[in-house]
Amino acid sequence: MKRILITNNTLGPRAGSEMYVRDVAFALLKEGWQPIAFSTELGVVAEELRSLTIPVVSDLARLPCRPDVIHAHHHLDAMAAIQQFPGVPVIYYCHGWLPWEETPLRHPQIFRYVAVDELCRERIVIEHSIPPSQVEVLLNFVDTSRFRLRPPLPEKPQRALIFGNQLGPAHPVYLALRGACEARGIALEIAGAGGGAASSQPELQLPQFDLVFAKGRCALEAMAAGCAVIVCDAMGMAGMVTPETFDTFRPLNFGVRTLLRNPAPTQQDIEEQIGLYEPEKSRQVTQRLRAEGDQALVVRRLIALYEAAIGAAAASPVVDAIPPSAEAQATADYLLFLARDTKEARRALHTLAESQQLNESQAAQLAALQSRFAALEATHSALQTTHSALEIAHNALQQAHADLENVHARQQSEHATLKETTQAAQTDALANLKAARADWQTERAALASELEAVRRYAEELLARLRRYQGLRRFLPRWLAKKQ
Repeated sequence: MKRILITNNTLGPRAGSEMYVRDVAFALLKEGWQPIAFSTELGVVAEELRSLTIPVVSDLARLPCRPDVIHAHHHLDAMAAIQQFPGVPVIYYCHGWLPWEETPLRHPQIFRYVAVDELCRERIVIEHSIPPSQVEVLLNFVDTSRFRLRPPLPEKPQRALIFGNQLGPAHPVYLALRGACEARGIALEIAGAGGGAASSQPELQLPQFDLVFAKGRCALEAMAAGCAVIVCDAMGMAGMVTPETFDTFRPLNFGVRTLLRNPAPTQQDIEEQIGLYEPEKSRQVTQRLRAEGDQALVVRRLIALYEAAIGAAAASPVVDAIPPSAEAQATADYLLFLARDTKEARRALHTLAESQQLNESQAAQLAALQSRFAALEATHSALQTTHSALEIAHNALQQAHADLENVHARQQSEHATLKETTQAAQTDALANLKAARADWQTERAALASELEAVRRYAEELLARLRRYQGLRRFLPRWLAKKQ
């Protein structure tokens, strides 16, 4: 079983090269190699490696075995391994364009340099004058057995994820992303150190989202899971990954150079890219990435490099082939590089210390102002509380006033209605009374007429009675005379 020592600046938080070490080491273990991880700073990733039965060390002097090959990341830890194991061939990696620790190391034990994208190759070849024949480009990969495909994407994205360690809730790009998603009716979440929610199992989280904003390794993992991906991070936005943009973004690892296409995206810019969402095109991107960027393909090429380095060292032992002067010169050059950087850093620290000393009185004034500000904040908070209470009372009074106005309006309406009803009733009653009076007068006149007729009739009867009485007195006498 061949031993491979993998160095890294840190095996602490989950980040790009740390996760690369973990994935490569585990893949090599499954291929029958014995990986050993080394860093002077251990943490979460070191524990993950141990959980995968991969040894982790922070002191090379205590390592009881000599590696067959060194897979080196980051010059400080790489140089420590080279000095500890002279003659062991080295495959030296460059993962980034900007970080200081990614500065390419020059040493005769280095068999090949590996760049993870074309930009890193430019850093190695152009900025550090490494012969192009010594440089390989092995684009970053994805473990497709781990990142399985999600169900087909919906016609419109419903859930989106910011996936990465750089963006936080206060960053302008994050605010633009949130505004764009809200405008499109898309629920947005964040997974990464910047948002305080780093994910230890992205392979389980990613399939829950339709659209992912990410760069680099995170973008690769999201594409492999079947998500639509917009390359975007704190440094800017490249845009939606489509079959048309894939060939441009992929050789640059969906990284910093692509992000500079739009270093300060606005909400409108992001909305335009969301508008390019097409499930079929995203499916084509996923299929291509899983076919071309599978971890197994890259690991096979890595193993071939390791084998070539070991074979070359066996055929012509590096320790014998390298003149002592060459190794000494490489070490001296590296120490000179460190000396310059260290002195520059010390000057910066000295300048900062002097500035701090000169500003002690300002610091005291600042502390006093901060204390005063804290008191003012407390007063302001109390005033805000009082203001809130007054606002509540004012709102309650306004509501009561509104209620009273409503009651008053209702009463006025009822009064007007009652007044109208009363006036109508009075008018009707007066009309009825006049009509009744007229009827009474008519009846009175009729009764008077009838009474007059009765009186006359009575007088006539009385006259007849009188005549009858006179006849009654006369008739007997008249009859008597007739007899």
